[in-house]
Amino acid sequence: MLFAINLCCICICSIYCISQKNVFIEKGKGGAQPNISQIILKQHPIPLPPLSEQQRIVERIEELFAKLDEAKERLQEVADSFAVRKAAILHKAFTGELIGKQVTELVPLENLVDLIKIGPFGSSLHESDYIENGIPLVNPKHIVQQRIVPQSKISISDEKAEELSSYKLKENDIVLGRRGEM
Repeated sequence: MLFAINLCCICICSIYCISQKNVFIEKGKGGAQPNISQIILKQHPIPLPPLSEQQRIVERIEELFAKLDEAKERLQEVADSFAVRKAAILHKAFTGELIGKQVTELVPLENLVDLIKIGPFGSSLHESDYIENGIPLVNPKHIVQQRIVPQSKISISDEKAEELSSYKLKENDIVLGRRGEM
């Protein structure tokens, strides 16, 4: 506890000395670069509160540090709790419990890979294939606030749609925009 009092005293003295900068400058001696001697510094009065007041200040600081430690612990508990809840929610999402449906069949990811379609683009679809008021296409710019909003100018003919039938959206398909503006 004595160390804390001394440390507190040193901090108060430092702050006080900084506040006395102009007084120290006036006490400086010399021409181009005024100097202040150690003797003058040691004789400069520094007001200190009585020891009982210093002890009260230290006790208050220790109380505040204890509250800070407690707040840190609570914050860590909240962070830990968040991680546990996040894991629980993800578990419920993947088991169907989150939406009230029970997952009856688990399928290895390798069985789903062939179902993933990317495109059509490149040699399969060109801007010249677009017609107005045909079968709508979905580009990233057509995904607005988690909804597909087609444009009549970006659509294709029945023949082109048949050619691209492997890309036709079905109910419960997941659409991800890989590039462009959404």
